[in-house]
Amino acid sequence: MEMESSIPITVLMAVYNGENSVGKAVESILGQTFKDFEFLIVNDCSTDKTVDVINAFGDARIRIIDNNKNIGQSRSLNVGLALARGEYVARIDADDYSFSERLKKQYQYLTKYTEYTLVGTECLVINDSNEKITVRRKYANYEDIVIQALTSSPVNHVSVLMKRDDILNAGGYNPDFRILADYELWSRLIIKGLNITNIPEVLTAYTLSESSYGSRNKDIAIEEKTMIVQNNIKALSNYQIDKATVRKLIDMFESNITSMTDEEIRKTEALYRDILLNFKPELGINVTENKIRNLMKKNYFIEAYHYLLEKKGEETRKIVRKCILNHGADLYSIILLLLSFLNIGGMRKLNYIRAKYL
Repeated sequence: MEMESSIPITVLMAVYNGENSVGKAVESILGQTFKDFEFLIVNDCSTDKTVDVINAFGDARIRIIDNNKNIGQSRSLNVGLALARGEYVARIDADDYSFSERLKKQYQYLTKYTEYTLVGTECLVINDSNEKITVRRKYANYEDIVIQALTSSPVNHVSVLMKRDDILNAGGYNPDFRILADYELWSRLIIKGLNITNIPEVLTAYTLSESSYGSRNKDIAIEEKTMIVQNNIKALSNYQIDKATVRKLIDMFESNITSMTDEEIRKTEALYRDILLNFKPELGINVTENKIRNLMKKNYFIEAYHYLLEKKGEETRKIVRKCILNHGADLYSIILLLLSFLNIGGMRKLNYIRAKYL
């Protein structure tokens, strides 16, 4: 038991029918430069050859737990948290992978900066064909993380390394959330005053698939997100807003501005501004008007890039004009207008430009 309790890290995966991708995920963990970990895999009653693929590695660090019945990812992750032997728990999913320095850099970070409960990383986004789509970047400083938590998850779930005891004391994953249990958990940590951050480096890769559970159940994801955002606004600011208004706020931050009327955009942006200017005093967050303006403009730019990549020049110009009308012109808006007249759709580098600067 002494040896088991001295394991620094438990890498935790919950898997259901992942035979086509789990091998790459497992290989990426076994190939880490940091070697002192156990790899705890909770098999949620897979009916394919997932377990055979995992067992074929023959690595003593792998420990498979078989659920008696299919209970879903959130509950399976709680099973893993309860059985984990490591002081820290790292997450990975069966269709994702980690770069070789991930665990080493995250472990060094949390052992150096002990005030943090969790550290994530930036994440390469790929499709089912392993083609690079973009980079999902997350903020490192406290103020930006809290601001982002008002509208979306401030951490890439498959990239986290977290203190096991802190997560268990916070209640673990909420099984009532089938898709966004991670976002709900990070929100609880922030509300409880625990420190979370991200290393500004791409150390993990995430597969964006139309066949994933979240993609196939978007209505559930939106309902869960609405609940989380509404609770975060209530807990972190002096505002209480209804679900319909929250949905507009989510639309504004999910590249759906073109689905909103000009009046809806103005009202929603005014509300968002008021929320950011009225964080609860104990949080110690003071947001400038310039920062608010840049956050709002970012939404227009992301949507404009989306249309640009689809070779929809007129739609690109329409959304940029909206941005200029509401927030004035700047270098970004001028560049987007110029690019909208060129036939450059499909250039993957545009996605990296977007990811780097937005």
